[in-house]
Amino acid sequence: MMRVTNILFFLDEEPASEVLDRVGKVAEGAGAKVTLAAVVEPARSHAPFAKRGLDPDKVERLLVEDCRSRLEDKAAHIGDSGVEVATRVFIGDPVETLLQAAKDREFDLLAKEPSPSQGLRQQLFGSVDMQLMRACPCPVLIGRPKTEGYSGRAVAAVSYDVGDDLHARLNHEILDAAAFVLKTQFAAITEVHVVHAWKMYGESLLASGRGKLPADEFKEALRQEEEQRKQWLANLIDNYLSRTGGVAASGFEPTMSLLHGDPKVVIPELVTKLDADLLAMGTVSRGGIGGLFIGNTAEEILNRVNCSVVTRRPA
Repeated sequence: MMRVTNILFFLDEEPASEVLDRVGKVAEGAGAKVTLAAVVEPARSHAPFAKRGLDPDKVERLLVEDCRSRLEDKAAHIGDSGVEVATRVFIGDPVETLLQAAKDREFDLLAKEPSPSQGLRQQLFGSVDMQLMRACPCPVLIGRPKTEGYSGRAVAAVSYDVGDDLHARLNHEILDAAAFVLKTQFAAITEVHVVHAWKMYGESLLASGRGKLPADEFKEALRQEEEQRKQWLANLIDNYLSRTGGVAASGFEPTMSLLHGDPKVVIPELVTKLDADLLAMGTVSRGGIGGLFIGNTAEEILNRVNCSVVTRRPA
């Protein structure tokens, strides 16, 4: 199962005490230490525009001191539970700084609250969140408080991986993340639904396009495809449990959910129907440049759910 020993909790805004408490409980359950971090923009990036008589370096020092004081107040709150807590103020670009910290293997889980969204299109996650989920080598947990209470349910979305080693490894890591949040009781998770959304190759064309099949043949083809996906999903979970050994004994007994339709639509619908507290899913880079683009499907799904998410990116 996913092993977490060192959590970085990035505070780009004043965090909700509820999310802070949840991360503290995850650390307590995992036996991990927590580093509360903030990032200050470097003075040199503003020095050419500084007003006469204003020392940018002095302002930077004041910002660092203010952030450190704020972090120490939050650290005292988490530390009351017995979790080892440290604070750190970075100077630089938030995304680049946090990615470098993760790449240096200093942290094995990056947690934060959603950044404020910007732009004409309303999104549930801000640009900093998306950039981190695109490129961070360790799991990213975006914790969102639920004002109407928690259901205790989580959804883990997996993709068809036959003949695809990349997605096979990623599916294993997604199940790892689901088992981890269950064990550490993030958001009081007690129930995990492993979901796979599927469509038959060329389905629209075969249903009503130029390659249209007779109704009974099309129905049979769909039935066979669904049975194949169902068996694959059952095998995926069985193989994961056999490979991880003690996970099953720890109470990881997920419910399988096979959904027919566009994953961008049916997965958010299931998350809403279950009133899920957390969605675990993978992100895969596109465009030939590692970490530049998050998969379009993943981005669409993430911006249609209103719960916490944990994302994994393949090595």
